[in-house]
Amino acid sequence: MARAAILLLLAPQLLRGEGSDHAPTPLGKAVAVALRREARADVALIPGSILARDADPSDPDSLAALPAEACVVGEATGAAISRAVEASRSRAGPYLQTSGLLHDEVVPDSEVSVGRFLLEDSRVYSVACTASLAESLALGTGALALRDLRAIAARLLHAPPPPPPPIPPVSEPIERGTLASGSRLTVERLLFPSPRPSGVPENDRVPLTLYRPNRGNGAAALILPIWKGKEDLIEETIARRLAEEGFLAAVMPLAYQFERAPAGVRSGDWTLSADLPRTRAALSQSVEDARRAADLLLREGATELGVLGISLGGHVASAVYSTDPRFGAGAFLLAGGDVAGTIWRASRETAAIKAALVGAGVTREALGETLRPLDPATYATPARREGAFLVGGLFDRIVPPESVEALWSAYGEPRLRWIPANHYSGILFLPGLLGDVAEHFRRVLDLPPNR
Repeated sequence: MARAAILLLLAPQLLRGEGSDHAPTPLGKAVAVALRREARADVALIPGSILARDADPSDPDSLAALPAEACVVGEATGAAISRAVEASRSRAGPYLQTSGLLHDEVVPDSEVSVGRFLLEDSRVYSVACTASLAESLALGTGALALRDLRAIAARLLHAPPPPPPPIPPVSEPIERGTLASGSRLTVERLLFPSPRPSGVPENDRVPLTLYRPNRGNGAAALILPIWKGKEDLIEETIARRLAEEGFLAAVMPLAYQFERAPAGVRSGDWTLSADLPRTRAALSQSVEDARRAADLLLREGATELGVLGISLGGHVASAVYSTDPRFGAGAFLLAGGDVAGTIWRASRETAAIKAALVGAGVTREALGETLRPLDPATYATPARREGAFLVGGLFDRIVPPESVEALWSAYGEPRLRWIPANHYSGILFLPGLLGDVAEHFRRVLDLPPNR
């Protein structure tokens, strides 16, 4: 762990480019991630000097400007990786763009990990890199050749998804009322018609509960709920905390949640179920409802928007953030990519859905194709890396770490925090996580510090 101790001190400065001739670029990070995914490696390293600082990972011209540099994959010890990173910072070697090395830039003395695990000196890792770096990493003659860097980037990087189709112009809410008023906070309720109606009257009237601080910071945070909560107590707790931080916090149920569920249907049962056409419609409706909520929040005086979701709400929040550029920041807690895989693993939450699908003759492959348009990783792009913040549970079996890492990778490895919890005990970490979310939103949206 000695080399890990060196990285512990150096990585935040290194990966931000402090003390180096080069600084990390969005394209550099995206290409490094693409190389790691191409090689299915633990870590990827590329020289940062080959990339223009203003290059855009979603711009085909930027990809065409990449050199066709040879790449290889082999094995290297943690000590060798540490030496390369240390040389990068000290200018004894080229500045490196990295993929797979995880640290928390907010906490300067945070430990550096490869994925979920601390970097260890003696452990051997699979490493993808440009051929020019192979010798310094001691990959040796056993390194395998890969496609060149430009070909890998062109094949694996994708442009941002096309903008969603327009929805009808925003109108005044059906209802508006004040639920509570105090010296620090006012709670209001708006009710608006869904822009993508389902034909179920209860579901097509969307409530939006606003927690308006008496001293706001100009930004609004849209909060999307967990899947099957009986009440919105968790979301209310989140909203009140963010309101204390100066945000206009708004809680919006997903389709068929809480009062949107028709009589005789438990909250969330129709949001995600074995009825795949209804599931697709419900989640698509939820995304459109969130876009309409954004319209209303801007009309309520917000100048910046963030979106936060937990569990299923985090999946929807990611899709909203990735497809609506008005949301400058997003926080996705206990959420990830590969929705079909999450269902197919048959956790206690999804076992009944999988059993019904198998009984109906649905295969894992067919489920993946059906749900691909609803998978957050489908829309996540490195171009939106800076505004994204993910939280994963190390012992989560419902949204397991590999699902979180799939979304993290699709975003180009944004900020990610692991908590030692499962999908349910994660609630114990919520107070601290909300502080992290508020700090992230303030930084990304360029808001004044909370007073």
